Amino acid sequence: MRIITKILERYILYYALPFLDNILVKGLRITYNGEESLLGVRRYILEYIIWLDRVLRDLERARYTILGVKS
Repeated sequence: MRIITKILERYILYYALPFLDNILVKGLRITYNGEESLLGVRRYILEYIIWLDRVLRDLERARYTILGVKS
């Protein structure tokens, strides 16, 4: 738990909440009034995907594994 907290410390309380066997990546609180970005994807969804990718990338660097069943 200590290692995961160190890796995710820049996200904790803002974008991610680590648990013993789970990590909740929070969604954004703003929807930009449905504004669309590239390819018709709503801006807040695109930003969420970017944050999720960063969290997963850092977990991969730390050599953590993610079960497909739980994701």
